[in-house]
Amino acid sequence: MPPDATVVGVPGHVVAYTNRSNETVERLPDPEWERIDGLEQRLAHLEQRLDTTQPTPAAEPAAAPAGSDGAPREPAAGNDAGR
Repeated sequence: MPPDATVVGVPGHVVAYTNRSNETVERLPDPEWERIDGLEQRLAHLEQRLDTTQPTPAAEPAAAPAGSDGAPREPAAGNDAGR
């Protein structure tokens, strides 16, 4: 690797050089980072579109607990609490 270079990744690639004359860090294009950044932006856009196109699911009414045969249970005999 060149002297005064910043290297990242395996295998390593140079992402920046330090200019010895003025100690300025000169960054190079990073295609991997640009790709990841683009994918993150696209994902955020798609999630936003999905949120605006899908209706919020309505709450389903609660069903009576089923008996062993799968049919809803009948109220117990002599239970007039609901009347």
